[in-house]
Amino acid sequence: MHVLIKNPICPHVQDPFEDCYCFNLTSRYVKSAIHYCGNHFTSCDIYKRNLPGEKKNPAGMQANAVNAN
Repeated sequence: MHVLIKNPICPHVQDPFEDCYCFNLTSRYVKSAIHYCGNHFTSCDIYKRNLPGEKKNPAGMQANAVNAN
């Protein structure tokens, strides 16, 4: 499926890591998923942690969640 998008979305949305906000989407991470998986993925710690050559932290470390308030 190809969708024309003006702003790029995270390349891992189609095949997310286990600690991605969009992997097991719950109400707790909806705002973070929209923000980071949308077009701010380059500022996402999960994205950065999974770049080739980066050290990986344990799964479930969603430390950069956007504050829901």
